[in-house]
Amino acid sequence: ALRGFLEGLDFGSWLSVLTRARRECFDRDSLYDSSCAGIDEGLRNGITTFADTTESGVPLQALRDRGVRGIGFIE
Repeated sequence: ALRGFLEGLDFGSWLSVLTRARRECFDRDSLYDSSCAGIDEGLRNGITTFADTTESGVPLQALRDRGVRGIGFIE
């Protein structure tokens, strides 16, 4: 959902913009849907293991529901 949105930023700016965008643009349902779409795209392209860093745990639920391997870090 955020493809291309953060290009060209240094790490500090990238992290700040990403954190703010997630909080302002995504509720639990849209974050779940976005996570599922990303997993589906990855599977279509041969990716079999995923990782995510999250505050809510919602992407981790998407990993479980899609039945894929992955690791998650909750901040």
